Amino acid sequence: MKDPVFSANPNISEYYKTSDGNAFFKREFAETHAQSLKNKEVEKVVKAEDIVDNTDKTPATSIDDTNVDKATYQELMLFVKDNEVELKNGKKLEDVRKAVRDYLDDPNKKIVPFKEDLNND
Repeated sequence: MKDPVFSANPNISEYYKTSDGNAFFKREFAETHAQSLKNKEVEKVVKAEDIVDNTDKTPATSIDDTNVDKATYQELMLFVKDNEVELKNGKKLEDVRKAVRDYLDDPNKKIVPFKEDLNND
């Protein structure tokens, strides 16, 4: 599922979302708006294809129910992108892990393994 903010603004690689769902291109604007809300949380949302892992780790070739908790954020987001997993609750690490677990628990889903070359989509 494509993020409507990125679809409407293809040149941005990140934005900030407040708990009421409003999107801002600058963190300070999101934080200012969040002050008027009961839940003052501001979430940084990064375009999945722009996530870069600067470690020398080789990603897992696949994610299954035995290694969701060990997968890096980048590995999980690649899995989400490759399998079109819907992120219903946000893009924080625990939200992504829950979405992947829910996806893996659905026996009707086809799992697409990771692409070996992470730099070429």
